[in-house]
Amino acid sequence: MLFPRKVTREELNSLVDRAADLIRTAVDYKFILVLLFLKRLNDLWKGERLQAKERLMKEAGLSEEEAEKELDRVEIFHTFNIPKQYLWDEVTKDVKNLPERLAAAKAKLQS
Repeated sequence: MLFPRKVTREELNSLVDRAADLIRTAVDYKFILVLLFLKRLNDLWKGERLQAKERLMKEAGLSEEEAEKELDRVEIFHTFNIPKQYLWDEVTKDVKNLPERLAAAKAKLQS
């Protein structure tokens, strides 16, 4: 059985530098900013949803299932109302169509 040779620090640094060069030339920075913005909005949305769910269960005496249904029915629990199809987990499900799905999410969130 052959073992791969050990990579030196210099080789690893060179590989990382070449990868960074590829990313700099191949990726539009606006795309990265949209990704970061969408991810942040989704993290905020999820946190607010979890807090609202816990509050509904504690203060209103709803079961977990009832609280979920109420959260789906009413949009007042969020600072930003994001349709479920544009949430991070949904948008990033299909990596092959990620640019198109992100563009659709960006357009929806800008409107």
